[in-house]
Amino acid sequence: MQFDSPLFFLFLLGVYGVYLALPFPKQNRFLLAASYAFYASWDWRFLGLLWISTAVDYGCGKRIHATESPARRKKLLLLSILVNLGILGFFKYFNFFSSGMADLLGGFGITFDPLFLHLVLPIGISFYTFQSMGYTIDVYRRELEPCRTLWDFALFVAFFPQLVAGPIERAKRLLPQLQSPREPCRDDLYAGTFLIVWGLFQKIVIADNLAGVVNATFAGGAPYNGAEVLVASYAFSFQLLCDFAGYSCMAVGAGRLMGFRLTTNFRSPYLASNLRDFWSRWHVSLTRWFGNYVYRPLRNVIGAGTSRNFCCVVLTFLLVGLWHGASLSFALWGLLTGLQFTLYLAFKPALSKFRPRHNKFAKLLWSGGGIFLVYHLWCLGCPLFRGESLAQSVEMYGSLVTSFHINQTAISNLAYVAIYTAFFLLLEAFQFVRRDLLAVFELPIPVRAMLYLVLFYGIAWFGNFNGQDFIYFQF
Repeated sequence: MQFDSPLFFLFLLGVYGVYLALPFPKQNRFLLAASYAFYASWDWRFLGLLWISTAVDYGCGKRIHATESPARRKKLLLLSILVNLGILGFFKYFNFFSSGMADLLGGFGITFDPLFLHLVLPIGISFYTFQSMGYTIDVYRRELEPCRTLWDFALFVAFFPQLVAGPIERAKRLLPQLQSPREPCRDDLYAGTFLIVWGLFQKIVIADNLAGVVNATFAGGAPYNGAEVLVASYAFSFQLLCDFAGYSCMAVGAGRLMGFRLTTNFRSPYLASNLRDFWSRWHVSLTRWFGNYVYRPLRNVIGAGTSRNFCCVVLTFLLVGLWHGASLSFALWGLLTGLQFTLYLAFKPALSKFRPRHNKFAKLLWSGGGIFLVYHLWCLGCPLFRGESLAQSVEMYGSLVTSFHINQTAISNLAYVAIYTAFFLLLEAFQFVRRDLLAVFELPIPVRAMLYLVLFYGIAWFGNFNGQDFIYFQF
């Protein structure tokens, strides 16, 4: 049940109508049933995995809170982590590690025939596994009281707006909202509707139309023209952003209709002027998850010190890369982004000395240069992230140096990207300046009406209704 399909909107309207008619305690039971029905519409067989994560983490959280024995608390935490990562690792990484083991043994002259399983990756498993596991860790750290009922915790894990691709909510943020009555108001209706429409616009007008430029280059085969590769990287950067930010907006909007406040996952990341700011705006919930549950523990184990901190940063980003997919390309993408971030940290003190302090024009140039640099550093990783294989990515990088020719195809594709992203960037800049995704409600009514007309007719005239999957559904 795709978020951009008529079936989903019928489902959402039906759920919303029944939800409003029910009293609070029954709302949660109904939402849980609706969430399971939503997930079953993809593949009912994987409901069992969802139930296992729910039951294990709920039970572990209760027992961790009830015992004072440090050894027993650690064992229960380890049980939760092993079950969650075991399921995730089996379905997502089994073939990757099997192939890696064969290559490793082959280096020692040992022949090993790797076992490959034809597994279907359960949709949303990378998201709900991390969300459920984060709850157990928070209870273990005594940062959170265990959930009172299994039903509320099950809804926390399976809440359908953010089940299959996030945002990955922390229990301390979402559980209190589930455990107390919600009273959706008119503002929630307006905000939720706008976010859903804005997310749909990003997905079917921008992302799905830019996919044609991206696919033509990445599926075209060698030899590659460096100029076309560069433009395709630009196109993919906006396809990826608008595809995932579009889904996230729709998820937040669906939750807002019912009175929930979900995490804003994207906050104009391409307008960030430094890498730290970028990673505070890009896939916010995942960045925070890795910061809280991977980077912090690594720092505690490895210890303080600049070089050790850099190691923690690089290792964390390497794991972020592998979270996206079981391939060497994603691992190298994570390593590349980690190295970029450590270089930024290393040179930040020196760069801060040159930062303009008083001259407004100089400060504007400095910020503009930072935005340009950060965006292109992100685009540098696009051939690795989007490439069909590592060999293809290497050839594309090589073409940027050896065969960069500006031709009619590159110019036409660049114009196409500019046309489809112009309105998006304009609205992003407005939201960025106001620091609010819902800043449009501050506009005068005539301007707001014009904006709504642009969104409506943009979807009607330029929307790509071919039903392309959301990119992050594969993760």
